[in-house]
Amino acid sequence: MGRTDAQWRLDVDILHVTSAFAAVNLAGPDARKVLQQLVDDVDLSTEAFPFLALSNASDRS
Repeated sequence: MGRTDAQWRLDVDILHVTSAFAAVNLAGPDARKVLQQLVDDVDLSTEAFPFLALSNASDRS
């Protein structure tokens, strides 16, 4: 029994989910133009998608 479980009597499960997620970093002067060709559902304007922003997106396939 773990320390947290012993103190709080919690029913806790720990799952390894690292392989279920991915991240992509696209950088450079034409990064927005390149990314816009790959996604439809994200507004990539500077106002809507500022530097270091993140978003969930779907590809065009």
